[in-house]
Amino acid sequence: MNQVQDSDQLYERASTLVDLDRMGEAILLLTRLLERDPEHVYALCCMALVWDKQKNSQEALLYADRAVHADPDEEWGHRLRSSILQSLERHDEALAAAREALRLEPDYPPCMIQLSSVLRDCNRLEEAEQAAERLIEIAPDSASSHIEMALVYSQQKRYRQAADSNRKALSLNPESSVALNNLGLALKYLGQNEEALGYYGLALQFNPNNCIAHNNLIHQAEQCGYTSLDEYLMARGNPEQAQLLIQRNKLKEHAEALLQSQPWQALANLHQAVALTPYDLSLYLSLSEAHICCGNLNEALRAADYTLRVKLDYWQGHLQRCFVLWKMSEHPSWAVHTFALQQDAVNAAIAAIHASNENRRCIEYLCTVLSAFRRYSEAEQAAWRLIELAPTWWRAYHVMGSIQGEQRRWYEAEQCFRKGVECEPRCAEALYDVGVALVHQGKKTEARWYYLRAHELEPDNATYRQSAKGFWNLLNHILSQKGGNPNG
Repeated sequence: MNQVQDSDQLYERASTLVDLDRMGEAILLLTRLLERDPEHVYALCCMALVWDKQKNSQEALLYADRAVHADPDEEWGHRLRSSILQSLERHDEALAAAREALRLEPDYPPCMIQLSSVLRDCNRLEEAEQAAERLIEIAPDSASSHIEMALVYSQQKRYRQAADSNRKALSLNPESSVALNNLGLALKYLGQNEEALGYYGLALQFNPNNCIAHNNLIHQAEQCGYTSLDEYLMARGNPEQAQLLIQRNKLKEHAEALLQSQPWQALANLHQAVALTPYDLSLYLSLSEAHICCGNLNEALRAADYTLRVKLDYWQGHLQRCFVLWKMSEHPSWAVHTFALQQDAVNAAIAAIHASNENRRCIEYLCTVLSAFRRYSEAEQAAWRLIELAPTWWRAYHVMGSIQGEQRRWYEAEQCFRKGVECEPRCAEALYDVGVALVHQGKKTEARWYYLRAHELEPDNATYRQSAKGFWNLLNHILSQKGGNPNG
């Protein structure tokens, strides 16, 4: 057997090990192969794939670069390189690599999928849609084509079309866990919550290791009124338990409707709900809210503390405790303890962050609390951590910009708010933020576009409508002075 045949056999064995998810053995075999044949492009690509699966993007990129150098005309190296750069959030380079892979293999579906994926990450959704449409032309009978089209529609917030595309994918591959999960997500945004639950469950049935579907199922179960996944699964096969939960949910919904107008009646309903399902910790959070509305902060704190005695890592309980302590720190009755209560509130928010494994909602809340206490330096540190964890989430920049705005650092706030708009160009609040920062810098003419755009996106929002109206009134006044017609 010559060296080429030997290398090819080693590569086939390594490729099989990768398919079996035996990555350690695959690395040993590929290392041995590359010692013999350092320019073996498929071995280099396979090694890049292995390290990418091991979440070692830098090592993966090193091998992808070597693969491209070894054979610049092999699309796989460019495509892998694009995917790895995408995970490193080096989007411009990822897009260039995806385009090069597609240039080399214009009709190869994986190349078109990678291009569409990178374009989605770059928020270039019209181009992503064109790429996905071309993908369907190339491979109409592939479920992956329709899954990618659905992802584009979802990012465009066209959830009905996303659901239809996922259904097409499932007609081609009924056991696709990805399509089932994505269909559930589209249905959730269409308000079909119970149907979404069913599809998340099917996604897990066909792939028990689908972590995204598992998390979606947990969150959707809570959205549908179940306190946990176990409660949902228990109710599915127990009509009496299901009826009990319906009664509990009605009491809770009635209490929420009465909370502001008749808090004492809301309390009574919540106590009845607790009697039905005393294990439901979310009811104690609602009790805490009701006690706040009744003006009884001690009882509100006691209800929040109870959830933590039952479950110390219940981050929602820590957040509620933080909120109650914040309220107490502002109350005249506890004026002498203001500083201590504020510090306890901050500690509770930090405990929520730890318990939730740095849930971004918890970090955002800590930033809000620290800003309210005028501890701006600490607030900014927390906001930087939020940006580090969620660099493509527009609210991370909203939080930082808001902190800077409170300190009258409006130019810096403007730059942060603009990054938020880059992340979510069609978010009315992100656009409005930029307008506010510009107005505070005296740039009213420039701010006008942002206010009008926010109003255009959310015409029913009173704040955006009022701001846009103010600018129209100003324009009318200016034009009337000049004899112009604002509608002309």
